[in-house]
Amino acid sequence: FNEYPTMNQTMCKTNIADRPRSGVYNKSDERNPFRAYTIVSVVYCSGDLHVGSTARPYGGIVQRGYANAQSAFDWAKENLRPRLESLVIGGCSAGSLAAQMWAPLLLGSFWYSHAVILADSYLDLFPGRTQERILLDLGICDTPLLSELRRAQCFRGNLTAHDLFEDAMAAYPTVTFAQVNSKYDKTQRYFHQAVAYTSGVLPDITNGSTYLAAVNRRLRSFKRYPNYVSFLVNGGQHCYTPFADFYTTTANGTAAISCGDGPAGHLCRARQKVFNAHHMKLVDWVHNLLLPRTVKHSDCYGKKLSADKWTLGGIAYCDEGDERQRYRDSDHSRQQDFGRVALQKWVFDAVPDFLTGRLTFVHWSGPHVAATAMGIACAMVVMALAAITMRQRRLQWLGSHTASAASTLPQVGASEAARSLQEQVSEENELLLA
Repeated sequence: FNEYPTMNQTMCKTNIADRPRSGVYNKSDERNPFRAYTIVSVVYCSGDLHVGSTARPYGGIVQRGYANAQSAFDWAKENLRPRLESLVIGGCSAGSLAAQMWAPLLLGSFWYSHAVILADSYLDLFPGRTQERILLDLGICDTPLLSELRRAQCFRGNLTAHDLFEDAMAAYPTVTFAQVNSKYDKTQRYFHQAVAYTSGVLPDITNGSTYLAAVNRRLRSFKRYPNYVSFLVNGGQHCYTPFADFYTTTANGTAAISCGDGPAGHLCRARQKVFNAHHMKLVDWVHNLLLPRTVKHSDCYGKKLSADKWTLGGIAYCDEGDERQRYRDSDHSRQQDFGRVALQKWVFDAVPDFLTGRLTFVHWSGPHVAATAMGIACAMVVMALAAITMRQRRLQWLGSHTASAASTLPQVGASEAARSLQEQVSEENELLLA
């Protein structure tokens, strides 16, 4: 993210990690809700949150994370059926931030019956205004990830990852947006302080208590959207979905509780029964996200506290608003969210085959620092992707194919539909010129 950690610290390494084989990638585990998903991995070594498009003035460093990710989507577009039964975009660590920032564009680039955003273990809790400067320096402002409004905001140095994530939540109200985090994630705390000290600013997060308070403030801003839920774990682990802990983790931690014998064991089992009646394992919580027309809910275990008591609550409490975060989604999200652009998309895709597509799970990567040693591990997930067409290319295509569109549409109303398309093209071109 700047010259000092790149050139003077050992925050980078050059060896290639093996692909993940645990957690959601373990296809032999019958508990895995992604056993039937096609997995596409977006590998990562650019240190730019999958959004970089820049050449640094030091060390010959080139960061092209955006182009790298785009190539994966191009491949998916060419190799997957045009309509997907389930689209899941998600990831771990830096891949989590990538899922949040790519969500607006990706959700508008695919046809699907049901979609989920699953961001594992990274909230954009940067010190001061360093995040805005980092994104600007990475070159995200010049990529098609941003709307015209957000691009102008980016060049002013005011863009954040949560801006884009909230844009997606508002634009796709029938898509489920979910996050998994630990209450005192040691890796996220480390990166926060690393960015602060190498950027010449003071950290906002200095201990577990200030970290959890910052987490809950960010989650509260997301919980304004009814299609958002979170899973908050009592613990300090960084990333869950690519590890075996994915199958044992509950809101109370990663380890299974052993109750023992005697009266104490009996009481322990009674308490565990009560806990299980109100809390799911993470694997079951994720599985429920993938099912259409089910009630989704946030999960956290601990004393419920109001915001004015967070900084005094330690690292085991929950936001009192968690209990109210429930909603039922729909399995017709694409039709509901895209009624305005359905005809345009249909013509652009040349009247594709509307048979159910293959379930796909695409894996991104992100930096992960272990508790005992620094290193980079890859762990981001995105399911069922296709290529993203740049806005200008789409407009040019539509402009040159409006006439042929009428012949592909039903006879009734074909000319009216073609004229409507031409008007959309004219309006978008005027907006683009403005």
